[in-house]
Amino acid sequence: MKKVFAWIAKHEFLFGVMIFTAILRVPSLFEPNWYGDEGIYLVMGQAIRRGLIWYRDIHDNKPPLLYLLATITGSVAYFRALLLVWMMPTLVVFDNLGKSLGLTTKARRLALVMFAVLTSIPMLEGNISNAEIFMILPTILGMLLIIKDKELGIKKRKTSGWSYLLAGVCFGLAFLFKVPAVFEFFGVIFFYYILAKKNIKSILGGVIDKRLWLLTIGFALPVGLTALYYFANGALKDYLTAAFAQNFGYLASYRTGQMTSGLGNQSGLVGRGLILMLAVGSFWTFNRKESKSYQLVWIWFVFALFATLLSERPYPHYLIQLVASGCLLLVMTNFGKLREWLWTSVAILLLLLSVYRFKFYFYPTVSYYNNFVNFISQNISEESYNDYFDKKVNRTTKLAMYLRKMTTTNEKIFVWADEPFIYAETKRLPVGKYMVAYHVADFGGMELVYQRLLSESPRFIVVSDSKNVDYPQLKTLLATNYALAYRDNDIRVYFKLIAKP
Repeated sequence: MKKVFAWIAKHEFLFGVMIFTAILRVPSLFEPNWYGDEGIYLVMGQAIRRGLIWYRDIHDNKPPLLYLLATITGSVAYFRALLLVWMMPTLVVFDNLGKSLGLTTKARRLALVMFAVLTSIPMLEGNISNAEIFMILPTILGMLLIIKDKELGIKKRKTSGWSYLLAGVCFGLAFLFKVPAVFEFFGVIFFYYILAKKNIKSILGGVIDKRLWLLTIGFALPVGLTALYYFANGALKDYLTAAFAQNFGYLASYRTGQMTSGLGNQSGLVGRGLILMLAVGSFWTFNRKESKSYQLVWIWFVFALFATLLSERPYPHYLIQLVASGCLLLVMTNFGKLREWLWTSVAILLLLLSVYRFKFYFYPTVSYYNNFVNFISQNISEESYNDYFDKKVNRTTKLAMYLRKMTTTNEKIFVWADEPFIYAETKRLPVGKYMVAYHVADFGGMELVYQRLLSESPRFIVVSDSKNVDYPQLKTLLATNYALAYRDNDIRVYFKLIAKP
């Protein structure tokens, strides 16, 4: 305890920010089950606890680390509590990163406060347990491990090979939370081997520094271990397809409305790639004499921006990937120095144009905290509190109670809707590997699911009227073998009829 109090006394400001962050996150612990992606993560966790193998037996298209955390926690409240705890070392590492980059105490504290607020409030979905916020910690830890190398001109001591290997592992872990994290890894390689080392001729000549090998091997280690796990379980192809290969189709699906692949369907991505190459090429050409700290953070930011825009989706939590590098870039820019002011303005302009071009939306913050205060002070009912998040919450809660009462623990159900929380709250698994209707539609799984419905013959099928994708096979099955047993607003539950002897 003496050591703990000594650390607090030495880092009073950092400790205060940690307490402030925890306070900002307290309301998230009381939120109902409403955010669809969190429902998917929890169902994935529920599935592996029942002996299923991810990607082979149940589907989603993210790498496995987020599902692993959902497996450990088992509920939204505990998942959010884990996120609150996770952010404490994240703040410590971020503060140390600012120190290692040579920021003044004032600049470091300003960056820390901005980082803490932006990653905690609902505006960017900082209150939600998404991959983007979890992957910040391994990413900035990887940055911290390598920037202390004196050859980068940032610190005055040499970094050991082990630090590069561990940094690679950190970037690999970030990648296993979500694929776009790999572009921050690419940004580090670009900075170190072109801007800092200035050895482009060596690279073109095939000469690669051993530290690049260590960094790459470290990155490959956690990814390779997961591949070995799925290979041992006969699911390697499913893993590589769902967690990685299908993400190429995902890049174009928001714009086209269906899963497609090939660069011909992703001209916008190619255009953004060309802009990225032009930006970093110009920066390399005109900024060789700037501070290495500024060069690294600028490169990190634009690579992270490219990663944020991969799918053209306007979800606010995608922007969280920019928060760490963005806060550092703002506080370390010398606005009295024309060159730095100009390039920081270019980075900010690229961000603003992207937000406008892809129509990013943001969640309200003041009303979020006001809703929580009204709830804990008993000025509003629990139903009204839940309605703030989604009008379907109270309906889903009642439906889950009905299905838990009518089914056994190991019994499967089928839900034709984009509402994974029906599975999560009932603690029942889906028939087939898809838990949301858009996965069935996007991956051409209608016939496959229909055959599973015929073979497994679930007693209960749930259909949402709000799901407007036509599923003729399901309609035929319901009309011939099922009867309506429960209805609440837009949701209908069908019960399987017993065949006559």
